[in-house]
Amino acid sequence: DSSLGGFVSILQDDTEASADTTAPTVAITSPTNGARVTSLPSVTGTALDNQGGSGLSRVALFLKRSSDGKYWTGKNWSTFQFELRSTLGTFGAQGQSFTNADALPSGENLKQDTYFLTAVAIDRANARGNRATTTVSFRVIDVTDPEIAITYPTNGALLNQLTKISGSLTDNAGGSGPSRVLLQIRRSSDRKYFDGVNWTRSAVTLDAELIGVGEAVAWQRVGGLPPVVSGRDVYTIRAIGYDRAFNRDDATVTITVGTAATGT
Repeated sequence: DSSLGGFVSILQDDTEASADTTAPTVAITSPTNGARVTSLPSVTGTALDNQGGSGLSRVALFLKRSSDGKYWTGKNWSTFQFELRSTLGTFGAQGQSFTNADALPSGENLKQDTYFLTAVAIDRANARGNRATTTVSFRVIDVTDPEIAITYPTNGALLNQLTKISGSLTDNAGGSGPSRVLLQIRRSSDRKYFDGVNWTRSAVTLDAELIGVGEAVAWQRVGGLPPVVSGRDVYTIRAIGYDRAFNRDDATVTITVGTAATGT
């Protein structure tokens, strides 16, 4: 990451003097480089100062979001580089363990994106300490299905004509966001599907219009629906909602349509 030099410049100085000129080593063990994750429960790693060195002072963490270059502060995303605290733990074969001390993003703050996590290990040598830096990148992916509902017509409705189909599509907090709604209209009498103009045996789908922005949107299709016919028939309407990660949900209603039916 080209901005790593900035991580060193904003770190506070350590005060213990030493003749130690050897930098410690540092490694991030979780998340691993190139990982695809659905959440970020913790950051873990190891750091080790050289034998006879001044000793490890601390490990500073920086979490950067790729899409807008912002840094996590423990509470929100900021345009300024921000050092997250870590807690040093026990010693093992790879050195002294560390884990994040500040809160990590979740939910709406951990949207599907690529993230860069940097750890800077600092020993107690001289005024600034010798420093070692490592960075991993990982991608947060959305694996949660959205929720779709058909609000009109309602299941079991009796209509003279099907003039519109509408509903809602809601994605999970921090998800990739609503993307698309497809509709299928199937006639019971001959098991054909409506393609926007005619009835066909192919299981075609029709696009619905999304209305609004954010995690929850409305959708509708007005026009391009079956025309009025004499007599009654039963239609099965299926709505399939997708988020931007191609997770999907579907909902179905069955209605009766025809000039002998009541309602509109």
